[in-house]
Amino acid sequence: MKRNILTILSVVILLGGLYVGAASADPIGPSCPTCDGAIYTLSYSGLALPDADPLHETFRLLLDIDTNTYTGGGSYLDNVSIKVSSSVFSYSLIAAPGGISYWTMNSGGINANGCSGGNSGFICTDGLANGGKGVAVTNGNGVGADYSFIFDVTVNNNGLFTGLNDATVKARYVDNSGEKIGSLLSEPITVQRVPEPTTILLLGFGLAGLGLFQWKKSRRSA
Repeated sequence: MKRNILTILSVVILLGGLYVGAASADPIGPSCPTCDGAIYTLSYSGLALPDADPLHETFRLLLDIDTNTYTGGGSYLDNVSIKVSSSVFSYSLIAAPGGISYWTMNSGGINANGCSGGNSGFICTDGLANGGKGVAVTNGNGVGADYSFIFDVTVNNNGLFTGLNDATVKARYVDNSGEKIGSLLSEPITVQRVPEPTTILLLGFGLAGLGLFQWKKSRRSA
């Protein structure tokens, strides 16, 4: 009986560990061709947000940028752009470094001068802080920062890019004069599905309940 209980608990722990491990997003960087040492992660919960639109789906996406190992020479992160579908119906910025009032949203990607406009499926943020240069790459003590942007992006049904390296991320760094410096980041990236913590907890409770049921069953038959 004890052996059966230990087996059940081992399976519960193993499955829980595999599930949590599968939830972690795969970043790009620091050694991708234009990353200049920074690390980028793009993820979502795997589910569309509730809405009454029969033709479109809205997804909440998290873009995390870790500049702790950034080596491109820029002083500020001024522009960030993502492409997660071939066309975008609507978009909004939900959260950003310093607050959404420090950023403007535009359609289009990025060129050497910033957000480039156009409507090719890209959406772009433009930093307004620090005289329009965006947010500082370091915290003032030579230590890099970790920045997160949250976007709500509405696309056609089944239009979200979820395949390997289907999506694209771009970023522009500038010097103290607001001029581009270092590489203009432009890299393919995978939009990773990261279940919300409540989903993981529910799975854990379910597996634990299964283990308890099997334990009680084994006691009755002992």
